[in-house]
Amino acid sequence: MTATSFDSSAAWLGPRQWRLLHLIGGWYIWISLAIAVGKRVPLDSFYWPMAALVLAVAVVRLVAMFRRNARRAAISVS
Repeated sequence: MTATSFDSSAAWLGPRQWRLLHLIGGWYIWISLAIAVGKRVPLDSFYWPMAALVLAVAVVRLVAMFRRNARRAAISVS
């Protein structure tokens, strides 16, 4: 994702593919972190705050996605 964060490489990739790559890449990183932290939670209570933070990030991302989609739907209906 870093390689496509520059103007020239983002332009080469195109806006739709760039958005898809960063969406899938961001969720892949989040899921990897959630699994890594989640499997340690039962072993040690030290990981509970990190697990809560990882879950909060997912909630924020999902809420933002739903709001963006609702806004786009409202604009297309108008």
